[in-house]
Amino acid sequence: MGNRPHSFTKVLGGLQPEQPLYLPLSGIIPTEYIFSPSAASSSAPASPSSNSSTPAYTTITAPIYEFPPGIISTLGSSIASVNASNFTDAATFTQYIDENYASIPIGGVSFDLAAGSSILAQSGIEYYVQPRYINGSLSLTTKHLAFWNGWSPFVQLWLFSPAFLALYVAKERESSVKTMQLSNGLNPVGLWLGHLLFDSIPTFIMATLVVILFAVLTDKFFGLGILWLILVLHGITGTLLAYCMTLVVVSPLSAFAATAAYQIIMFMLYLAGYLLTYTYANPAYANGMVKAIHFTLSFLSPVASVTRAGIVSVNLFSLLCDGGDSEHVSSSTMIGIDHYGGPILYLILQSIALFTLLFWVDSGSVLFQRLRRAHEELTAPEPELPFKEDIDLEAAAASSPNNLLQVLDATKRYGTNTAVDRLSFGVAPGTVFCMVGPNGAGKTTSINMMSGNIVPDRGDVLINKASIVKDLWKARISLGVCPQFSAIDAQLSVREHLTIYSRLKGLNGQELDSSIDSLLVTTGLHLYSDRLAGKLSGGNQRKLSLATALIGNPPVILIDEFSTGIDAKIKREMWQLLRTVATSKAFVITTHSMEEAAALATKVGILAVRLLAVGTTEGLSSRYATYEVHFTSRTTEDIACAERLVATIPGARMVDDLATRFEVPTASVPLAELFHTLALQEDFPEYTIEKATLESMFLKVIRENNVQEEDRRAHHVRHWWSGLFRRLVKLL
Repeated sequence: MGNRPHSFTKVLGGLQPEQPLYLPLSGIIPTEYIFSPSAASSSAPASPSSNSSTPAYTTITAPIYEFPPGIISTLGSSIASVNASNFTDAATFTQYIDENYASIPIGGVSFDLAAGSSILAQSGIEYYVQPRYINGSLSLTTKHLAFWNGWSPFVQLWLFSPAFLALYVAKERESSVKTMQLSNGLNPVGLWLGHLLFDSIPTFIMATLVVILFAVLTDKFFGLGILWLILVLHGITGTLLAYCMTLVVVSPLSAFAATAAYQIIMFMLYLAGYLLTYTYANPAYANGMVKAIHFTLSFLSPVASVTRAGIVSVNLFSLLCDGGDSEHVSSSTMIGIDHYGGPILYLILQSIALFTLLFWVDSGSVLFQRLRRAHEELTAPEPELPFKEDIDLEAAAASSPNNLLQVLDATKRYGTNTAVDRLSFGVAPGTVFCMVGPNGAGKTTSINMMSGNIVPDRGDVLINKASIVKDLWKARISLGVCPQFSAIDAQLSVREHLTIYSRLKGLNGQELDSSIDSLLVTTGLHLYSDRLAGKLSGGNQRKLSLATALIGNPPVILIDEFSTGIDAKIKREMWQLLRTVATSKAFVITTHSMEEAAALATKVGILAVRLLAVGTTEGLSSRYATYEVHFTSRTTEDIACAERLVATIPGARMVDDLATRFEVPTASVPLAELFHTLALQEDFPEYTIEKATLESMFLKVIRENNVQEEDRRAHHVRHWWSGLFRRLVKLL
């Protein structure tokens, strides 16, 4: 017989029982099924009497099938150790070989003396199955090229469709609309369920059309009903994957590209795993390796599961065959974990995991933040701050139950940079607390901690006695937020904006309509109620942002840099509105405008990473009680005369920012005496005297604490997973 290829060969005649039968172990029996005692003892020293030409006995661990029973033992004692499996008749032998050809490691022999035929079944795992797989792969690229070209749009559709769904969500995130919605009471579960339900409509339509086309155009698909379910599940999971991609990619186009690229890369890896395994791997282990590839890559991407379902649906690589006829595949077989069951299970679990991730992130990532807070408390001992009476009194009063807003020792760090350090203050009903400070002082970070967009590393923030750290959803119910930049949806009208935020605050029916109409009139937006928000001027967009913060009558209002980009007339109109509604609410306003702070504030806090000074405007004025004297000086001689004059006034000094302005402590010289002194000087017929302004007090505090103005970091937050993702992208 020689070294014939390993294939199941039925020899009908030509091989008589009386002829000697040779079973050459080399080339026929795979080495993993052979145990050689001589090889095992080859490391032992050879005896002087050993004969190198003596053949070694070989033990075959896998069975060799035979009929009639004992036929192999007639070959002599040299193969006495062969593990033989007997059959009682030739028909049973043939049937067993036909049903289990793919898993038989060696083969067998049969001599049907009655029929005068003989069968030699050699190993079919290596040299028969492998060419069959290669032939199937060639068929995909040659004979079925037209089929592939016809259905390649289907593959592209399922790869790229989730990426398109990332565009709107990323745009919503980039424009801070989502942050605005969450800050004003939107539940993250409702947010993502709303997106998912709307975006699932095209998924259902596409899956239904595809399955109908498959059913009408060909009968070569198995389990189209189950395939429809998998297509729908993949659409849902792919949509959630696209949403998660927007957590780490900022712009809409980048989110689209990242989602599409990830889908394509995972699809190519999955398909390459199949083809390379069936082409180069030992066929005895090919199916197991393919299963490992499938269950590993399916864990990483939903596209692997839908690809597996597509391969199973057309029985590519004979995945539905289990030693039987593929024409009679049962439903229980198709729903098995190795066929359709695996993709269904993976897609359901991935959907749950991705949705949980979205909820976890937009709920403030409480678990991660608590772990980080515990780590910070263990590894970063609090430094002692210099004693300041006003700061310590405010920190003690912050925990008063009368305060609607309580900021308790809140600290936020970004790596080694401290953005806000041990901030403590309270805001009672009817109080407007203005936070002023230079650029990079931590004002916006403080607002973000109060609104729950950032969880403090230390301390806590209580909104109407609800903790931002422990009960974010309850805290946000009592909160209205007007962000620094107008966060509006350009595709919604003014009235639609207010309607949505009213419903978030629980308003319905007549109460909703009356609240919206009242706010439209109060803010002057009734003339533009049906205009798209994207068509409004910058000032009116700021009005709309303020109106959304006020809707629903929340007890705590946070306003970040309201006067940015609006003219003086609108600014003063809104100041009057804020004074009117502030009688029963707690307001926190951050601003660069000392004019705005002076016009609105009942309490002022000067912030530069930590609180430097706090108190009522009257209290701060008394602390820095001075008169400011301005001289009209046109020449250097006039300035010199002014300096000589001021030198005669006790306690007077030139201010640092202007050579013609001097300050005089109110305690050192009465106002009447100061006027009398200046009136006696004929060199300065024009001068002005006024009490020190809030701006002057701010500059004094900043100079006393040696604060340098700088942009410490961008206002948007880069979470830990965002930096990790960017580093992975760079590596790829």
